[in-house]
Amino acid sequence: MYKDVHNRNLITLKFKKTKKVIFIFAAITMISCISYDKDFATAEKSSDDNNTSSMRSSLNSEVYAMYVNNGSAVACSNNILVFPSWKDYHDAIEKLDKQVELSIDAFDVSINAANLSDDAYDAICESNGFDEDNVLLQFESELDFCSLRKIIAHKETLWLDKQGDGQWNADEDPDNHFIDDESERSLLNDQGEVAIKDDRGNIVIYHFNDDAGNYIEIHNMDINALQQINAGAVPQNNPNVVIVKPENIVVGDCKFKITEVVYEDNGTNRFKRTSKIRRAVGTTCDTYTKKCSVLAYSKIKAKTKGYKKRNGKWRGGRTTIAAGLFGSEPSTAGLRNIDCVKPQAVNEYNIGRQRRIKVIVKKGSPYIPLGFPTNYNNGVQDNKLFSYHSQANLFVNKDFYDMPEN
Repeated sequence: MYKDVHNRNLITLKFKKTKKVIFIFAAITMISCISYDKDFATAEKSSDDNNTSSMRSSLNSEVYAMYVNNGSAVACSNNILVFPSWKDYHDAIEKLDKQVELSIDAFDVSINAANLSDDAYDAICESNGFDEDNVLLQFESELDFCSLRKIIAHKETLWLDKQGDGQWNADEDPDNHFIDDESERSLLNDQGEVAIKDDRGNIVIYHFNDDAGNYIEIHNMDINALQQINAGAVPQNNPNVVIVKPENIVVGDCKFKITEVVYEDNGTNRFKRTSKIRRAVGTTCDTYTKKCSVLAYSKIKAKTKGYKKRNGKWRGGRTTIAAGLFGSEPSTAGLRNIDCVKPQAVNEYNIGRQRRIKVIVKKGSPYIPLGFPTNYNNGVQDNKLFSYHSQANLFVNKDFYDMPEN
């Protein structure tokens, strides 16, 4: 349990131990940037043996969008992306993240954003048609791909239309999808699916049920099986369908799976703080090459999303927000514990005038580890690592260990 201590909108969360928040805003450093990389998503039509038409990305001629009849109606020509490997998939997420960051920096420099209030900045963004999601929109549009991100954004707007000034229910917020990263949402369809080629070049469709290791593999382009899965009837005894479930990890006093989503109100605007820890998913290693691959890296994440009222309705708003991974005080580094045997310092911080901002640390060994530990999973211990969030003069710094294990 914790209690809120209000002092000039400052929140200090108190648990078993007293934990205080000390923070001094750092100046936002403007950097020289480049614009959206057109080569990343320029599409080129091509044919595919198992489907109708596909659209390829000039980033990599083997990365393309195509249509498969998965039983879900979409308004775009393509409803799934195909990657030659999981490495290419993760590289795409990293590149999109970077392009989003650079586009924001470039726009801020062009309008001298450092001298503007939040409201003035928001008004200029609106009048110039600038959106931090423009990079993702262009990526999806040029591949004519209906993404999970686009679906969630539409549903979230409808949900926010109904929200008043009281408490919001996190379970009803469409934005609280288990895929919580916007760039990754741009690579998945509305069913949480992506196609990855195996070592023999065969397409395997992955259907994610959550981000904790529950997923289904569909082999040999078994479209009937895919349709059954999306209809809620997972085929049994079908050799083309592989159902994967995670093993439970219990090592020492560490926690490897944590999720908390809470809405905070500073009196004028609001923000949502999301804190998450996940284990690695789908780690496989080749004993011949000594190299490993992973479907999803183990991660520790703090994400802050700001809201403000526009024309009487709540919307994701551009406000000065921050996210961090610290110790009990933001001025000190926290500790993650890899596999609960290898402590490592963590001191991550990001601040900006955006609708959302995040910090994330990942772990995944590219080579077969020798002995123990396996070097795959981020864990936390009591009072070692905190999730930090702020908007204007409202701050929250909370121990990951005191959050729900879900």
